[in-house]
Amino acid sequence: MKQLFLAFALLFSAHLARSAPLGALASPNSRTMGATVASTDYDPVKKATILHIVNISQKEIVALNLTMRIPMPDGTIATANGLTFDWLRNAEKIEGILPGGRYDFDVPPRDEGRIEATVDVVIYADDAADVENHAAYQRILASRKGQALAKQKINDLVTDALANTPEGQRAAVLLDEIQALQKSVQNAQNAPWDGRSAYRAELASAIQDMTNTSQGVLYSQKLGNPEQGAAQEASTLRYLIGRNTRQIELLTSHLDVKEVRP
Repeated sequence: MKQLFLAFALLFSAHLARSAPLGALASPNSRTMGATVASTDYDPVKKATILHIVNISQKEIVALNLTMRIPMPDGTIATANGLTFDWLRNAEKIEGILPGGRYDFDVPPRDEGRIEATVDVVIYADDAADVENHAAYQRILASRKGQALAKQKINDLVTDALANTPEGQRAAVLLDEIQALQKSVQNAQNAPWDGRSAYRAELASAIQDMTNTSQGVLYSQKLGNPEQGAAQEASTLRYLIGRNTRQIELLTSHLDVKEVRP
């Protein structure tokens, strides 16, 4: 069987019904995983498949992984590993799929036709996990750790800038520092799924934040009101510290997950 290796880090999007009725969805299969792809819809014009993922457990689900089966033009079936969702990433509180709830995901259009998928990792809000795909399970936890480490590093840099960098220059200095950090991580020898991917993604997000903040400072200076720009800069940086701190606390409190193999 052909093997395709696809990776999706999905922080939000798709259509989440946390406690939606199943409606016309197919009955869950006999698998012992706490979630199932109950049915799929396929749009032949858009060449898009919609996966309807249902929580058939009695607990809230906060992360899961799917292995996809993709029909190829030569009639063979390729597997893609994997399609990963983790609702703790970039979150400040737990908001997953409640028991009986449904999550609808639009798979990006492909020419091959309808895509089928199987749930092979389910992680619950109580830090228990149903695991058939150990590698995907480890990737989810590594990504949480990588994001938490990056957020803490950013917080350290921002805290130092607030204490030691002149007002109105902080975001620009931070932009240079985080860009240098990102470059050093990109140049490091690493496997793509050991948490560094999440670390780099978090740095990229911080770079965008610092770019926007520094541009706001420059705009205020052009308007002849540098004090307002400096005040807004300080306020934004303090907000980022608070937000990151809350997200770090959530991520690090859900790293000790108990694995179960159905």
